[in-house]
Amino acid sequence: MDVRAIKQGKKAIVRILSGGEQEVIVKAPCANKGNGHWYCITHKEHLEHNFAKDTHIRNNETHLMGWVCNVHGLEEP
Repeated sequence: MDVRAIKQGKKAIVRILSGGEQEVIVKAPCANKGNGHWYCITHKEHLEHNFAKDTHIRNNETHLMGWVCNVHGLEEP
């Protein structure tokens, strides 16, 4: 398992839950870590809770992860 955190200032393509994709710039982490969910940038997959994230990263693939703050969008975890 190879899990990496995306760094602020990097560009990423994010799958929008309402459909489609959008290129965003990763923001600095905010203090409100309880208001959001994990996002696998590698697989363009929203992971709504920690169990989903833990299950997703169990395979032997590389995962580039970000945190989607419900207020600010994609952030560095």
